[in-house]
Amino acid sequence: MPQRQQALLRSSEADMQLTILSLNSHQIKTERAAARAFNVPRMTLRDRRAGRPARHECQPNSKKLTQLEEEFKLVEETKAKYGICDEDVYNFDEAGFMMGKIQTQLVITGLERRGRPKTIQPSNREWVTVIAAINAAGWTIPPFLIFAGKYHLSA
Repeated sequence: MPQRQQALLRSSEADMQLTILSLNSHQIKTERAAARAFNVPRMTLRDRRAGRPARHECQPNSKKLTQLEEEFKLVEETKAKYGICDEDVYNFDEAGFMMGKIQTQLVITGLERRGRPKTIQPSNREWVTVIAAINAAGWTIPPFLIFAGKYHLSA
């Protein structure tokens, strides 16, 4: 909103408050005379005295949602459309780590190399993957561990 419109809005709001104050203190007898004296709209004055807030203090009926609100709205609409309960919504996460004997690492580098040297891991380590899940109602599934297999099963 331009600065000039904001100044006019503040001045008319101040005039409205003075008009209401003068009516409540019985300095002016009627709303019509008070509206004419302070140059404010009579119906707006009547609405304000009845308790209706100023327009700039109200929430707009239609406002743009943020990107995050849009995504949550889409999720809620999809859940309602297909009848999906909170117990049926899960969040899965997986993490991988190395298991094995811990030894000192071997660093191989040349004299002319710049930057970080390359480290070589000992070959006695095994990668393990852990999968964990929790649903929207707060229930958890026990973690699932995946180790490297010795035999490959074909379908």
